[in-house]
Amino acid sequence: MKTNYQTKKLGDNVAWQKGDILEGIDRRPEAARHYIIALEEYHAGDFVGAMLTSSDAYPENISMKPEHIRTHADDGTDCKFQFKDTRFVKGRFIKLESWGPFTKVGELTKEGLDFVETETKNIEPELWYDYVTRMQKYEK
Repeated sequence: MKTNYQTKKLGDNVAWQKGDILEGIDRRPEAARHYIIALEEYHAGDFVGAMLTSSDAYPENISMKPEHIRTHADDGTDCKFQFKDTRFVKGRFIKLESWGPFTKVGELTKEGLDFVETETKNIEPELWYDYVTRMQKYEK
């Protein structure tokens, strides 16, 4: 089945796949401001994901490689999300269904998904607010 990354909405009973790169409609910092890599189901429509960023301000952020991110959908159309000095925050974040619907804007390659899962495998899922609060305690 071919995927059109620009129009596939997630939520309202449309499933995402592990490794999909998603954009949420709620772009507040505490919600879905950044693009999200879908990793696993969490609870009642919520899911766990990794947060993508281009920021190198935090040493915890992990650099990705161009070969970690697909440039084209199966039908040959360009993915909206393209590699551009892409990193991800070393964490597993709970993403609430209410921050959607989510739009699929890209996808990791198998190598990219394996890389992200390896780097985050022993991390417990948490909300962004809890992550920031915890990190601020370590900085003091």
